[in-house]
Amino acid sequence: MQPLVLPVLGPIAGGILAGLATLAVEITIARIFGLIKPMKKNSILILGMDGAGKTVLFKRLQGIPCEKGEYTSTSDPIEKSVDINGRRVKLIDYPGMEEEQVNSKYEAHIKKNTFIYLLLDIMCVDDDSDEGDTYRRKFRARMDTIVGVMQKLKGCGLHIIATHFDEYLSAHPNASKKSAKVALYNKFEFGSLIDTQNKRAKEKCEKNFVDDRITIVSLFNDEDIRKIKDELTIKK
Repeated sequence: MQPLVLPVLGPIAGGILAGLATLAVEITIARIFGLIKPMKKNSILILGMDGAGKTVLFKRLQGIPCEKGEYTSTSDPIEKSVDINGRRVKLIDYPGMEEEQVNSKYEAHIKKNTFIYLLLDIMCVDDDSDEGDTYRRKFRARMDTIVGVMQKLKGCGLHIIATHFDEYLSAHPNASKKSAKVALYNKFEFGSLIDTQNKRAKEKCEKNFVDDRITIVSLFNDEDIRKIKDELTIKK
C-alpha cells in the first residue's frame, strides 16, 4: 500500500485554514464563557462562594430590602418567579456548600438554557495570605466544574460577579472597576483556560472575557443592581 501523501498548502489555503482555526477557538471559548449569550435568560441560577452575597443579590433583584451579612439558612435552593423590567424570570438562590458536595450538586441543578451568576468576594480574592490562596483555589475549582457541566448542555451562559467593591475601594482608593477586573483576572490566571497557540485569538478571548464576563459590583449600590437587571432582560 502506498503511503498517504498530503498536498502542500499554498499561502492562500494556509491563511484560510489559519483563519478558520482562530475562529473555531474564539467560538469555543465564547460558548464556554457565555460570550455568545443565550437567546433567553428565563432561569437564573445564583451560585458562588460562602459570604459572597448570593442571598443579597437574590433579594435585591426582587426589590426586597435586605441587610449586609444576610445568608441562606436552608440547605435547599430557593426558587422565586419574579418580574424584572417587565419580563418574567425564575431566580434560584443556591446555598453555600462543602467542597466535596460541589460536583454532584452543580451537575444536578445546572440545566440547559440556564444563565449562571457565579459570585465571589473580591476582598477574599485580594487577600495575599494562605487563606486568600485557598479561597482562589476553591473558586477556580468551582468554576472548572461549572464549565465542565456547561459544555454538555445547550444555551447556558456564565457571568462572574465580584462583590464588595465598596470595601475594595476603601483598601485601594485609586482603583477603578476596570483595574479591579484586570487584577482579579490575573489573580486567577483565567488565561490558562484558553488553550491556543494563536496569540491574537488568545488576546481577543481574554479581552472579551474581562470586558463582558466579569462584573465588579457593590450589592447595595442601586446603579449596580439596575445594570444587572438590564442584562437579565436585554432582548437578543
